[in-house]
Amino acid sequence: MSQLLKNNPNVPSDLMTQLRGALANDAIKLYVLDFDADASDQRFVTNFNVIQQSIPSGTTLQFYADANANQIQHLSAFHPPLDEASVALPAGKAVRIHYAFDIATLTADITQFVFVHGTSAYILTFTTLPDRLERVLATFRAIAETFRFTS
Repeated sequence: MSQLLKNNPNVPSDLMTQLRGALANDAIKLYVLDFDADASDQRFVTNFNVIQQSIPSGTTLQFYADANANQIQHLSAFHPPLDEASVALPAGKAVRIHYAFDIATLTADITQFVFVHGTSAYILTFTTLPDRLERVLATFRAIAETFRFTS
């Protein structure tokens, strides 16, 4: 964390608070920050994370995605609408969830790809600002298409 701040002194303090909290959560398996000028600035750093959660055997993708969407919609920081669609990706069937969410003093644009594989659920979350979405949406999709299960 200190090396990140040393190499990127302009990282917003709100992001550092979020990052510390995210890394303290064992469910988060990967957290990536995009410092490219098209994706980030001093207000906000576009980012990506992967969460893995153990789920009961037999849990379907649609059930898990619907539960995730329901939970999101009940958070006070959520901004409707929430768009949920089934998508086919190389790793298999997924559900794409798109919504807006308050983060500190900004409203973020969030795109998630939800997968269920055996007794694990995976959520790939891409977060940016609404005015940057068109510039990074193809990259978000390309990253989601690289996701694979190894077993």
